[in-house]
This record gives sequence, C-alpha cells and structure tokens, in this order.
Amino acid sequence: MRVSDIMTTALVTGLPEDEVDKSLLDMKMAAIRHLLVVNHAGKLVGIVSDRDVLLSLGTNTDKTVRLRDIMTKEVETVHHHDDAAEALGVMLDLKIGSLPVTGSDGQLVGVVTETDFLQLAHGFLTKPLPSDEEIGW
Repeated sequence: MRVSDIMTTALVTGLPEDEVDKSLLDMKMAAIRHLLVVNHAGKLVGIVSDRDVLLSLGTNTDKTVRLRDIMTKEVETVHHHDDAAEALGVMLDLKIGSLPVTGSDGQLVGVVTETDFLQLAHGFLTKPLPSDEEIGW
C-alpha cells in the first residue's frame, strides 16, 4: 500500500505571515490538528500543530503572533509513492502526528496523519475474518 492510497488531498494551509489566532479558527473549522505552512509559491516551509498554536496563544498575550514565529521549519516529508508502512514507521520513530506528502516534482500534494492510519486499522479490524472454507482448509 502506498502513501497516496491513504493520504488526504484536501489541504488546509497557511502562510508564514498569517496570525496564529486566525489559523486556529481555520483549523477548528476544518477539524484538523496540523496546519501546513506554505509560501506564496505553494512550497512547504513549515508545519504547525494545534498544540503549537494553543501554547503560543497562552504565552504571547501582548503581541500578534504569526505562524512563522511558531512553525516547525525542518519538516519531515514523504513521497506519494512511498510505502505507507514506512511512512507510519517514520511517524512512530519521530513521535509526530502527520507527514506532508510531496509529488514527483517536490510540490505538496497531500498529508498523511495518524487519523488516516487509525481509519485504515479500523477497516482491517472490523472486516470479518474469512471462514475455513474460504481459506480452503
């Protein structure tokens, strides 16, 4: 199974100069926990989690905080043709909840999250097991 088989392609993104409080509203409306930060050319430049946003709002009450102030700039990514199990291994090793996905040209094409993997696991776990006759025993 490839990353492209399970990734989300309806992306919600922000710009580095976007205000954090506006971005939190965007994240809540889209029911997402990770916001991909792109430049005006659409190139990935960072990622922000809901925890990053909430922490910044709680500690920076006297100034306007921008995504560039709180985003993680060194972002691990995966390619859309990569093996999904390997992508999950990266997420587990790094203890991260999402991986931006790039296409052949390096452009952002999606994101794969722990929720995508949980939905996949749920599908496998709720699927009935084949009977002995179906297996051929």
